[in-house]
Amino acid sequence: MYDQIGLKVKDMHASARSYTAALAPLGLIAGPSGDSYAGFGSKYYGAFLIDLDGKARRVAWSAVGGRLSHHNASMQIFPDEDGTKAVWIADLLPNELAGAISGMIEQGLAAMKKTLQR
Repeated sequence: MYDQIGLKVKDMHASARSYTAALAPLGLIAGPSGDSYAGFGSKYYGAFLIDLDGKARRVAWSAVGGRLSHHNASMQIFPDEDGTKAVWIADLLPNELAGAISGMIEQGLAAMKKTLQR
């Protein structure tokens, strides 16, 4: 398990804006940043990277704390006839929070799409 990762990007500021928009609906906020790095997290709970596979274009993470007793998620980007398709999967407990989390995922995907289509 890693609590920080490094990614090579062409435009650091555009990448940070994209992640900020995508993670905001999940309650994750931008943390310390500079010309060559950006951090994200929450003052309410921790998020931990489980796996990052650049070749498969997949990231998996876990969140701890808050109202969820269990939360693992992954996002993977696939080629699509219209460009690309993002698939975001979340496994969580209690089940009663699935509707709220689903809404957050939809907001996150919409924010990513809007940001990346600029």
